[in-house]
Amino acid sequence: MHIEIRCHGVALTNELRRCVDQRLGRSLDRFQPHIQSVFVSLSDVNGPKGGSDKMCRVTVVLAGRDRVAISQYGEDAFRMIDVVAGRLKSRVASNLQKGRRFDPTQSIRTETRT
Repeated sequence: MHIEIRCHGVALTNELRRCVDQRLGRSLDRFQPHIQSVFVSLSDVNGPKGGSDKMCRVTVVLAGRDRVAISQYGEDAFRMIDVVAGRLKSRVASNLQKGRRFDPTQSIRTETRT
């Protein structure tokens, strides 16, 4: 499964890339036949101000179904990826079980926890 990663103000190290590939790969592996693409966005929301200012957003595009998007804010990119991966697994499973079909007039669903 190919995972596209984009970073804005966050350094994409080899270790971080490996974490994204492994953690999301494990969470989404069983759904691979239904997944068209996975996009990860890591960004520093507040710049040099500090604090809990990083955001991780993962969007999974399911074949012929709705997109599933999860966002998480925090300080540690590795921890955010771990949290998002766990939430994605249950959200994608739920979406596939309900048999939802893609409706281009609907916006992407987003869930954010602080």
